[in-house]
Amino acid sequence: QALQQFFAIYDAKWAELKTNHNLSSIDVRELPWPSLALKHFTVQEFTREDVLTFVFHPLRPSPMQKSAKDRVKTEVLRFHPDKFDAFVLPKVREDQRALAQELAGAAVRALTTIM
Repeated sequence: QALQQFFAIYDAKWAELKTNHNLSSIDVRELPWPSLALKHFTVQEFTREDVLTFVFHPLRPSPMQKSAKDRVKTEVLRFHPDKFDAFVLPKVREDQRALAQELAGAAVRALTTIM
């Protein structure tokens, strides 16, 4: 049940980031990251195995019609520098933006190894 709640919060945070244009000064630890093991918020924590586990976890809700490739693509698009830097980064605390960019880059690199 805790994992199901974790996945629901992850998706809710993305929905809020997408629709709420007044968000600002978000702590990097509050952003939704595709990881079940992220504790210290370092680039090294984003491993292919961890991201793979997250994306394809059996308790993670996903529309049945979505292929494995489409699930990964959805996540890649969320963290791709063009989108992340334009839509998410301005909402992050200014002193944490460089870290957020590094983490998003690590997430994309891990995700693209799955595709």
